[in-house]
Amino acid sequence: MKKNTASQKNVISGLTSSKQKLFIEKPVRKLGLFFYIRSYEDLQKVFDFVKSVRKDDLEVTLLVYYNGKLIPPKDDPALFWIDKSDFNFFGKKKKALVERLRLLRFDLFISFVTEENKKCSDVIGRIQAGLKAGPKRKNIIQQVDISIAMAEGKIDFNSFYKQLQFYISQLKISIKE
Repeated sequence: MKKNTASQKNVISGLTSSKQKLFIEKPVRKLGLFFYIRSYEDLQKVFDFVKSVRKDDLEVTLLVYYNGKLIPPKDDPALFWIDKSDFNFFGKKKKALVERLRLLRFDLFISFVTEENKKCSDVIGRIQAGLKAGPKRKNIIQQVDISIAMAEGKIDFNSFYKQLQFYISQLKISIKE
């Protein structure tokens, strides 16, 4: 097996050196979308948005964190439900969640979480992706490759996604539309 050079490793991980443009070598086929919801109404907005994003040649996995007592819907196999039962009394991820997250790999991972939340930040940090993007927050800079400023607590999924697609195209990042 051929060894990867340092520049090949950077391309595989989704980033090049700071002197070159940011890009993913191949079109995005595996997309991860992460949301923090507070109600079934929020969940329905997420499902409506995801319907508009799903394409035949794009595998979309939906990660949803909820900090209440909703019972996760079982009708979508691409739904990765995370709730407070996945964390111990001290807020640490339980081993089962760590294992489930370890198995996930995406070409592009987009977080739609606009507010500071340690559990959501921990999830974002565990995700393996060629490129990670999300709304700009105080502590997200270390966790994503691209962050876009949005009003805290307020995000329109469609406009954020379109804005992200614009930046990706300007940076010559290959993403399937």
